[in-house]
Amino acid sequence: MLWRAAVLSPITKDNWNLKEKWRKIISMLIILSNLQVNIDIEDINDSVPSFESSTVRISVPENFELGMPFYVVSASDRDSGKSGTVTYRLSSGGSIPPSNTNLVTTNSISSASISSNNLFNIDSRTGHLTLSHHLDFETSQRHTLIVTATDQGEPPLSSNLTIFLEVQDVNDNR
Repeated sequence: MLWRAAVLSPITKDNWNLKEKWRKIISMLIILSNLQVNIDIEDINDSVPSFESSTVRISVPENFELGMPFYVVSASDRDSGKSGTVTYRLSSGGSIPPSNTNLVTTNSISSASISSNNLFNIDSRTGHLTLSHHLDFETSQRHTLIVTATDQGEPPLSSNLTIFLEVQDVNDNR
């Protein structure tokens, strides 16, 4: 569509009538024309990652296989894009984690040679909880883990899940 621009000056009555005609023509063109407007809406980080429950109770046999997931945590975030991407970490203490796993302490006092700081691992992307060392019922029957789910928004938002883990005794004294 080609447009012509003209400067109209209402000096004479003829020019005034011409200006009125142009105004009517332009009004009709605006009404009859289609205009495509693209609007990009960016989601702000206004939703906190949420677990189905704030606490979970689980039971794990003391001879559970190392490196195999014994529980999978899952949090959802209603935001889109980065703000809706959730990662997990064990946040009740522990040492500095390797690349994509985090370590946690337990609430028990252990006399075993293996420190309780490194019994549990979590995959930061999948939420798979695994054992890095075998549990020992005779040393500690219960552990408490706190998993933090954090989104990737600005600022990052997070929530916690408390896992009460009970160790199942297995006859290991043969």
